[in-house]
Amino acid sequence: MHRGTPDLHRQRGAFSMLSAATLVMAILFLALVIDSGRLYLEQRNLQKLADTAALESISRLASGNCSLDTALAQVYAVENAASYGFVQGAGRTLSSSCVSVSIVDGLRAPVADAANGRAVRVVTSSQVPASLVVRTGSLFGLTGSDSVRLQAVAVAEKDSAPLTVFSVGAQLLDLNANGLVPKLLTAAGANVSGLTVLDSQGLANAQITPAGLLQALGVEVGINQLKALTPEGLASLVDTRVGAVGIQRLVDVSANLVNHDQALAADVNALGATLGNSQLKNATVNLLATEERPGLLKLITGPGQAVGSALDARLALGEVLSTGLMTAVQGRGLLVDELNLLGAVKVKLGVVEPPAIGIGPVGTTAFNAQTRLHIDIDSNNVPLASSLLNLLGTSIKLPIIVDLVSAKGELTAIDCSRAEPEATIEVESTVGNICIGEMPGGALWSTRTSCTESTLQDASIVRLLNADLIKGKAAVPLIATGNNPVRDELTLAEDESDITQVNNLKIGDSVANLLSQVSRMIGVGAPKDANGYPRLTSGQATEIADKYLATYPNKDAIRAAMKTDGLTWPRPVALLLDTTMPDEWHNKLLLNNCTTNKMQCRTELISSLQTQPQGGLLSSVLTGLASSLGLSSNSQPLLLTILNPVLDALKPVLNAVGSAVSSLLTSLGLDLGKTEIKVHSISCGIPQLIR
Repeated sequence: MHRGTPDLHRQRGAFSMLSAATLVMAILFLALVIDSGRLYLEQRNLQKLADTAALESISRLASGNCSLDTALAQVYAVENAASYGFVQGAGRTLSSSCVSVSIVDGLRAPVADAANGRAVRVVTSSQVPASLVVRTGSLFGLTGSDSVRLQAVAVAEKDSAPLTVFSVGAQLLDLNANGLVPKLLTAAGANVSGLTVLDSQGLANAQITPAGLLQALGVEVGINQLKALTPEGLASLVDTRVGAVGIQRLVDVSANLVNHDQALAADVNALGATLGNSQLKNATVNLLATEERPGLLKLITGPGQAVGSALDARLALGEVLSTGLMTAVQGRGLLVDELNLLGAVKVKLGVVEPPAIGIGPVGTTAFNAQTRLHIDIDSNNVPLASSLLNLLGTSIKLPIIVDLVSAKGELTAIDCSRAEPEATIEVESTVGNICIGEMPGGALWSTRTSCTESTLQDASIVRLLNADLIKGKAAVPLIATGNNPVRDELTLAEDESDITQVNNLKIGDSVANLLSQVSRMIGVGAPKDANGYPRLTSGQATEIADKYLATYPNKDAIRAAMKTDGLTWPRPVALLLDTTMPDEWHNKLLLNNCTTNKMQCRTELISSLQTQPQGGLLSSVLTGLASSLGLSSNSQPLLLTILNPVLDALKPVLNAVGSAVSSLLTSLGLDLGKTEIKVHSISCGIPQLIR
């Protein structure tokens, strides 16, 4: 019965040993889990440090190019890591290098390239305590290191397409009071003395981004959501949320953006106040330009692409305000009093297309401000020198439209490999047209395309006896010294500007050249009979006869007046002799002095006025006139005699207008043969990690 007792005593410690072994294993596994988690967190923090250091370095490097200054890349990375408490020493290291990113087997892989590598690679390492398992093993005599080195690698580059902010020929806002836009502002009742704030150093240094401007105007949409929109979608959103921006509101927002400088903000507010008391108080500006309408900013991307980093482009606040003012005066014609030549010529000058600031990658375009001249020659304001034209109530009205040089700049390249990135812009300057005719109602100061015959309406050029005698329209290119268009290419760094090659407009020659077009229009528009021969109708001849009979008392006075008026074409008489039309008419009335029997005088005069010259020959003056007008030798001499003083009256007026307009443009600072290009800022992309 007692033999089993020793076996029971021998088995009592088996469970305790198994429990102890299990407990030790559990503790070891717990230590392993805790230590693995600790090492994971250490590695994770180390990777975050490498990522932020790489992003900081590539962001601060000029042009986002590591190879331009490898030492500076290291400095920026170290500064960033130190800001997070990672200081080199005591087992901690940080190093940076320049790499190029290549595609290997479809994957992006960094390759060391100190000479040309644009991307930054940052390597961080840290010596941390080894695992608890190793330390526990040392208690049992197992050897192993008491620390382990962790390492993290990050590669960052500016991966988005570079973009540029630039403008083309936006120099109309000459702060001189004689400048075009200041004159337009003055005409609208604004005090232009406040414009000097636009040229102040404070506004020149004040920077804003399109995203910041949108937020300041009340577009309460996240920046990332805005960046995901296409230019068209963004324009639609802005139209919905903000609409057209009042010029005074734009000034107020600008003042708020510079409120850290109280003096500058006060000057900007003063400018807003003077605009608020002028005719421009209700003027509005589209913030974003589209293909169909002008606006302050023109954002460009590839087809269907989002605006992305274009919303982060830097703009000078002064440029935004200046462009806004030019947009506000669009559609306003300025009557230039100094060119009101003898009361017969009135000249207006205005902006029909404001400039836009182009923002985007290669392929972005921007246009200059398009200006237009309207010259109105009207003889109703001045008596004509010809007694015949005055007798017949003849009036000359010549509406001339001059579309001045337009320029387009296209961004063709951005070089971010240089210490200062550069943008290459191809500029195309096109000389406009000079036209005679009428623009459709309201289109004179709002249609930006150059005038052509297809866009014009016929104008009444010559009126006779209170009726239209000649109507027509014409369009011819302006005369310039160079080719049309002129193409030039400029390469500029940030904040640089340059002027394209000069293509001087010959305004005087161009206006004078219109005389041939006027002659053509008169020739084409002259009234003709059923056979196609130029002649006045019998009704018109009757009215002319009645004018002479009502003005002069007898046939002698009428004959003398007709000779003075040049109605002296040759007529045949007996014995192979010839006479003139007034003498022939006078001789038919031997017994009638036109004081009593006026009916016979009237009938004979109507008939004589419609006669042709003897043998179809005209005087040398009328022969030359018929030729210049493109009319045949069968032209009615009465018609030619009326048209001759019309052209004589136009010649000196057109010559005077040509020289006067040239002087006007010079005084307004519009050097139309030049196009100025300015690069406001260049962005070489946004920093991104290479995964």
